Amino acid sequence: MDRNGQRTFVRPHRPLAVKVINAIGRQLRRLGLGRPLSSDRILKAARRKAKLTDRGDPGFRERLHRLVDSFEQDANLNSIGRAVVRQLLIHFARNRLQIQHTLQTHPEILDQPLPRPLIVAGLPRTGTTLLHNLLCQDPHCRPLRFYEAFRPVPEVDADPGKPDPRIARSARLLEVLNRWSAPDMETVHAMSAEGPEECTLLLFNTFATPAFGLLGHIPRYMDWLRSRGAEDRVSDYEDYRRQLQLLQWASGGASGHWALKAPIHLFALHALFTVLPDACVVQTHRDPCQVIPSACSLFAVMVGIFSDDVAPEQIGPEIARGTWRDLLEPAMTARAAHPGRVHDVHYRDLMNDPIGTVRSIYQYFGYEMAPVMEERMQRWLADNPVRKHGAHRYDLEQFGLSRDEMDALFEPYRKQFGIVAESAVVPAVS
Repeated sequence: MDRNGQRTFVRPHRPLAVKVINAIGRQLRRLGLGRPLSSDRILKAARRKAKLTDRGDPGFRERLHRLVDSFEQDANLNSIGRAVVRQLLIHFARNRLQIQHTLQTHPEILDQPLPRPLIVAGLPRTGTTLLHNLLCQDPHCRPLRFYEAFRPVPEVDADPGKPDPRIARSARLLEVLNRWSAPDMETVHAMSAEGPEECTLLLFNTFATPAFGLLGHIPRYMDWLRSRGAEDRVSDYEDYRRQLQLLQWASGGASGHWALKAPIHLFALHALFTVLPDACVVQTHRDPCQVIPSACSLFAVMVGIFSDDVAPEQIGPEIARGTWRDLLEPAMTARAAHPGRVHDVHYRDLMNDPIGTVRSIYQYFGYEMAPVMEERMQRWLADNPVRKHGAHRYDLEQFGLSRDEMDALFEPYRKQFGIVAESAVVPAVS
């Protein structure tokens, strides 16, 4: 904290044991004894854990190699961060191999319909989590739960009469994350094993998403992602669609529309519309001078799990430029090519009348709101007051940003969607 009681992000919290392990790792690397990240070793470990011999498709292996190379060359990972990133990449590679094997074994999965999925795709920190949780109160919708997003393929030896073992494993993972790696994470993005979660986790299994930037500073990988063509992004979203079909099949087939959420969909909105032609998308909006510093603090907290090199003044300009170049500008282009496919929700309207906002979404897209849904939403709001897990504080200056720079960068966005400037930066609701 600085003298004003504001978090600086520069020195991430570390338990003593973590500090010792990181110090030993730094010394070993200075002596040339550290083991670099390797896509071949990651894939080999994933195959062993999945108990499969398939190496995956060539496109997947190239994406994995580029990602690993950027982590190794650019991210300045500490010892714990290197180990965690390695295990996460093994996990996502294992997921991918298991998904591919399951689809080959059960080709009928690809016959699963995905009727009119409802997808929240606003910028981070604009109320997307609040809105998503309200939409998930519909008894006729199909939320994506954290435990199944993290492990899409069910355990082979799971007992049908007992709780899914993925739930307990996911709960242990989240406990470790909150206790040892990022104790402030609940104030930024609270998660629970059985709660609704972003489908960003499914996109990790494609190895072609900017969301990997949450794990470290990886500019080479990000530049490569931007260089890929529209056909590549459509292929990525075909992978995404197949995962939804697999999850639906594993839980007994279609039972209402999916209720999904991921800000990163703005990166490839045209691909999403191409692959899911009847998807209904809600885009949330808020003053970028409020959104960007909050998003920067999210990235700073996440990067601080894996690296001791957290530079807020570098994160700010990168996040601001990347948000315009990689999310908002391509989304505006995609929307122009697919008119009527997106319903806009402004943050202040959502906060002032959350249930009325959900009604407007259902009316726009023609969903039927069950009578019990409003009661469930009221109960959820009562049980989850604003900033239940504490305030998430930040400002523009600590991330090397100014209001004038932000206004100039985001002027086209403000004009198109009628975004009103807010007088002061206040803690956002995610």
